[in-house]
Amino acid sequence: MFGKLTPLERSTLASKLSRGAHAFFESADAIGHTALYMEKTGKIIVGDDVWNGLWNHREPIVAAMYELHELLDEADAAPGA
Repeated sequence: MFGKLTPLERSTLASKLSRGAHAFFESADAIGHTALYMEKTGKIIVGDDVWNGLWNHREPIVAAMYELHELLDEADAAPGA
């Protein structure tokens, strides 16, 4: 996917992809912790609409995080300029 990258381009791209993946991780982590906290405190039960909604909302965020990690692997494998 990536053409030849200079060391600076590779470093810049890696930094941006890593920050993006970390932001997705933090969002997914917060949603997961919220669901678990709400279940622990009795506000929701496993399998109800709110529980499922939270995990369904989290799923594409986790997928995006993994996609950014795959892009980072591709950037790492790109030939140097």
